[in-house]
Amino acid sequence: MKYYKDLEKQVQFLISVLEIDKDSKGIDLGCGEGLHLKELYKITKFITGIDIINYPDNPNFVKLDFFEDKLPFKNLDFAYILAPYLDEKWWKIEKLLKNINQTLKPNGSFILDLFYYNFMKNNSVKQNFIIEKDRIILSKFIKEMDRVNLDRTIVNLKDKSQKNFTGSWRVFEFNELSEILNQNGFYIYKQYADFDINKALSWNNDKLPERLIIHCKKYTI
Repeated sequence: MKYYKDLEKQVQFLISVLEIDKDSKGIDLGCGEGLHLKELYKITKFITGIDIINYPDNPNFVKLDFFEDKLPFKNLDFAYILAPYLDEKWWKIEKLLKNINQTLKPNGSFILDLFYYNFMKNNSVKQNFIIEKDRIILSKFIKEMDRVNLDRTIVNLKDKSQKNFTGSWRVFEFNELSEILNQNGFYIYKQYADFDINKALSWNNDKLPERLIIHCKKYTI
């Protein structure tokens, strides 16, 4: 859950940037256990969480695959997807954007949260390990032209058992992402680093951000 370690900051960012009030209508894509959803539900009852896995404890929850299934909403003010792990579905992002576009009102907002792997050179490898109370996590990140592949081993310190996990994240260049958004009815309105409303994003900043927050708007025509 380290991606949500500063939950209050992230929630306040969404409230501020999306101008959420009691009448705002929106969706939390890939809501998981609903950490952001439950906080925003205290402000507006017109927010719905969506995930491919069933989370019945979430308020206003809908189980579906938002890449393949049509979203049953219209004229929404906003949509967002935070800390997305989409693996190979990243290469179907056009389908996701078209689906989201159909739910939003003209000039509606979409927040896309990306991890920053752009600093890695192609074919480079980054490794790290995390020691927790009852486990060790060993991770290897391998950068290719348009993605970072992950190979992770989790060692249980109590019984010495191991679990292996592989996956990938898509890495966008700014012009590439801008063109994909444009082709699917969005334009980049503002960009932020690390959920800081006062920190404009630079894709080539010397001080590397952990997260790239892209605030998109749906074209009005």
